[in-house]
Amino acid sequence: MKRTGLDEKDWLDVIDTLEKVVEYYDKMNDIGTFLQAERWRKEAARYSNPDLDVLEVGCGPGSFARLLRARRLVCIDPSEKLMGVAMNRVGKSAEFARGQAESLPFEDCSFDRVFCSFSYRDLRDQLKSLGEFYRVLKIGGKLVLLDIANYDSGPMRYAMSVHLHYVVPFLTRLIIPRKVRREWERNLYIDLWNTYQQFKTPAQIATDVRSVGFENVETRILSLGGAFLLVADKR
Repeated sequence: MKRTGLDEKDWLDVIDTLEKVVEYYDKMNDIGTFLQAERWRKEAARYSNPDLDVLEVGCGPGSFARLLRARRLVCIDPSEKLMGVAMNRVGKSAEFARGQAESLPFEDCSFDRVFCSFSYRDLRDQLKSLGEFYRVLKIGGKLVLLDIANYDSGPMRYAMSVHLHYVVPFLTRLIIPRKVRREWERNLYIDLWNTYQQFKTPAQIATDVRSVGFENVETRILSLGGAFLLVADKR
């Protein structure tokens, strides 16, 4: 049975991984997704608007935040190091706060949009986080989730498993300099495989989203089947 979040050790491993590969993060995502990652982010960013108050949860190094348009953009992440990179990329167009999705430091009904881009699968408690997303959204606001698509079975399950378990780690060895890799205790992208194994399918995530009160929940698989986009309303 798929879990609704990571345990403490896995969560800390993911943060440690991201902090260590931050210099190569975008390049690895581009190559690992066959240049689709930026296209997927832009598709999700279409739900932002310069007249809206926007929150991005799990902003990481700012790869998605730089695409968002907002009257007020707030980015939150548990990693001070990743937020520092994001601050340099996004500049004064955003506010930054250190924190976790399970306990957002914002008042009820504060935002028109809540985005979570390639960070939802890394949350420790996804159901609790969904409740927090619902709480901080204004009535009429939207939740937008973008993440890797998991499959219960079939050819896509096999293809994604092979890609994440073998291809992506192999690509890291081609892209990340050997002198840097020598300092690391393990192949860091194995963490990606571990979080993917525990991740629910888009349909299962949609069920969780509905369970906390969201309505009009829609999911669709994006190009090449490697990612999904979920959009839901708070009514």
